[in-house]
Amino acid sequence: MTLHLAISILYALGLGALAYEGLALLDACKPGCMKGGLEPLPPAELARALSGRLGMGLLLHTLAIVSGLPLREVLLTGAILAVIGLLWAGRQIRKRPLRHQVSYASLGWVALGLAVIAATSAVLPMDVLWANDARSIWFFHGKLIYYAGGLRADAGWGEHALDFSHRNYPKLVPILAASEMFRLGYWNEFLPKLALAPLVACYVFAFLAGPRGVASIGAACVAVIALLAGGALLHDGYADAYVALPAAGALMATLRWLRRGAHQDAKHAFVLLGLALATKEEGRLFALALAAGLAPFFLSKRVRKVSTKLLSAPGCLATLVLTLLPELVWMVRANAWGLRSDLRLDHAAVQRMATRVHSGALATIIQHLLAPRSRWFDAATSALLGLLGATAAIKVASLALTRRLQVMGVVCLLTGFVYFAELCLVYLMTPHDLGWHLESSADRVMLIAFMCVLVFMGDALEDLERFKLRLRR
Repeated sequence: MTLHLAISILYALGLGALAYEGLALLDACKPGCMKGGLEPLPPAELARALSGRLGMGLLLHTLAIVSGLPLREVLLTGAILAVIGLLWAGRQIRKRPLRHQVSYASLGWVALGLAVIAATSAVLPMDVLWANDARSIWFFHGKLIYYAGGLRADAGWGEHALDFSHRNYPKLVPILAASEMFRLGYWNEFLPKLALAPLVACYVFAFLAGPRGVASIGAACVAVIALLAGGALLHDGYADAYVALPAAGALMATLRWLRRGAHQDAKHAFVLLGLALATKEEGRLFALALAAGLAPFFLSKRVRKVSTKLLSAPGCLATLVLTLLPELVWMVRANAWGLRSDLRLDHAAVQRMATRVHSGALATIIQHLLAPRSRWFDAATSALLGLLGATAAIKVASLALTRRLQVMGVVCLLTGFVYFAELCLVYLMTPHDLGWHLESSADRVMLIAFMCVLVFMGDALEDLERFKLRLRR
């Protein structure tokens, strides 16, 4: 299984490397866009590079399947392209001057990430697919794709008997599960969860890149607490942790882009946002929340300037389009097949919202969202609450001692607040029984909001680290 897992990760890494190197050629003719792949690779930058290429490879594979291509042909062609991508990337690395080679510190940082990935991946296939959403939605969809040899309309997607399975949901996790089992040649109820290992690898490296692009205690704390917060949701077959982790990674990459204006940070944010969108519908809510959280910063002349440079870079625009395509293509196909959301957010939904607001249901919704009784929250209560209180004090102390207002971290809180407000609207409009809907999902969908707070905490910890370094000098 270790060899099989390594092959899956190298497959995604090779596809992503090929895409990244190809997109870099688009920017080669634009002065100031890219350095021709010769930028230094300190620890956090190496983690960012690995995460971005892994994520891009997974998105390209998903795009091929949701476009209707057969699973066998996609895997064969993808394997060839992955080998080309790895060879191309290796050639680019060999062309680096000595001062641009990967350092021992970088290798150590990556080794730490690999250890976390190995520990997490070892747990994935230990339990059978027993959780309700795992059996009836994500891996059930994967089984349909596996036995049909692709994402085909005649595989049962149009059957109303499968309405319980939310057939319109995004297909990243099902496609990865079907692809993993297609390589093995059989389906069982344990091994499909191995398909989640490349996602774990992508997100661990994304966290190690940190909100400032430097290897730090803050970045390591965010990575550890994020995995702790995911808890059982990482290995029981639910997709909630796998949409919350890329959301947090995209938020950190956005903070790096706001601070440095580097196109590589923007590309990384696009890739992680694409993964969140292709994983679960909450990814769409997060994308809207992130846009709202960023909106006030575009009043800044500097942010408008780096945004203009970003939009003028063909490689960055192509990356954005590529990362959005998997979900957009699936939405078009799902609509053509008549697959609709069970929330039915129409005119009647507005009437339901008005009725519930008048009856005082909003207070009940807020109470459930802010005090979830969940597996992940119970496991990490002391760590999360302790870090939250300590970080608030650290942030205030840092601002007071440095006499500088570090406003970038506010993006995290604004994004988390807007996402929370979106959840309140969804629950006010839901056609389902409100009590049942809250009990069955409130604890899981709030994970993204907690991740926004967690990224803010990690950013605050790095504020303190930087202040200590200034004192020593």
